[in-house]
Amino acid sequence: MRDRTGRVFNLVEELEVITIENLTIAANTISALAAVTHVPVKLDTSVIGYGAICLPDVQNAVIRDNSITDFGEQPGDDVCGIFILHGEMVEISRNHVLERATGARRTAKDEVPTSATRGGIIVLDGHAAR
Repeated sequence: MRDRTGRVFNLVEELEVITIENLTIAANTISALAAVTHVPVKLDTSVIGYGAICLPDVQNAVIRDNSITDFGEQPGDDVCGIFILHGEMVEISRNHVLERATGARRTAKDEVPTSATRGGIIVLDGHAAR
């Protein structure tokens, strides 16, 4: 997440979150996001993530029937197909999320990932209705 100047928000230092209510993302094809560049983050200093579908704080959301493929610049990049920082009453169903590992990773294979947010679908903080 970035502010108007392009600076990446550091949610550990200052909590700045956009809340989205009553959202449906359905029946989309999202592919080949290689042109999207992101700023690397460190494991111990930030709780941000990058994704083809990326939501900071969402309440009452449905994400279904989407096809999400090739969502990193290279296979193994620190990105997600679907990333939700915080969600309440979120349904994620019937999505096809696939990163095709067709290229060689640019980093050494025992290198530690730069962030903890690498995966197909990641919900860092999810809750049922209050």
